[in-house]
Amino acid sequence: MEPVRRISKELYAVDGPDGIWWLGNAGFAIRLQKQYIFIDPCVTEYHERSNPHAVSEWTRLHEFPLEANEFMRADHVLYSHEHSDHMDLGLLPKLVELRSDIWAPKNCEQKLINEGAQKEKVHIARAGNSFKGDGYTVEFTRTRHVSCGKWYYQDVKDQDECGCGFLMKTQYGNIFQPGDTCYLEELSKLDVDYLLLPINDTNMGVGWTGSRPERK
Repeated sequence: MEPVRRISKELYAVDGPDGIWWLGNAGFAIRLQKQYIFIDPCVTEYHERSNPHAVSEWTRLHEFPLEANEFMRADHVLYSHEHSDHMDLGLLPKLVELRSDIWAPKNCEQKLINEGAQKEKVHIARAGNSFKGDGYTVEFTRTRHVSCGKWYYQDVKDQDECGCGFLMKTQYGNIFQPGDTCYLEELSKLDVDYLLLPINDTNMGVGWTGSRPERK
C-alpha cells in the first residue's frame, strides 16, 4: 500500500483556501467559502469488506488521504449511485454525527435510512433537478452506467432513479463529476471548467466497443 499525502489539516484549516481535493477513485472534497461538499467519498474499507472479490479485482493502491474519523464538517454529501466504490456506508455513522445533508438517487434512499441515516437528511438526486447552496448550485445530470461490456440497471424502468452526475456552478467556474457513465450526447453540451473523472468505470465512450444505450 503506497503512502499518500494527508489532507485533513489543509482541508479544515481555519483560514484555508477554497479548493478541490481528490479522495481516490470517484471521491472528491470541495471547500467553497468555508462550506464542505463531498462527492462519492470512500474513506473506509467498506468496499473491500462488502466485496470479497474486490481485493483481487479492484485493489486499492494507496492509503486514504482522509479517513472517516478526520471528518470535521460535511455540509453536503453527494452520492452518484449505490455501488460500494462510490457510496461508502462505513462513513455513514460519521455523517449522521455531523448531521450532513446527503443527496443520492432514489434507489439509495431506503438503504441509507436502513443503515442509520436520518430520513430528513436524505434527499433525492435526480437528473434535471438541482439544489442551491450558499454561493453555488448543484445540478444533477443523467448517467448510463456501462462498464466492461455490462450495462447496469438496463432492466430498470426508470434508470434515473439509479444514478446521476453532478454539475456544480460556482464563482470559480463549473465543476462536473459525471458519475459512472458512458458518453451521452447531452453531456457534451454542458459548460464545464473542471472535469472530475472517476478512475474506475467512467469511460465517457472511450474503450466501450458495444452499442451505447439509448436515452430513456
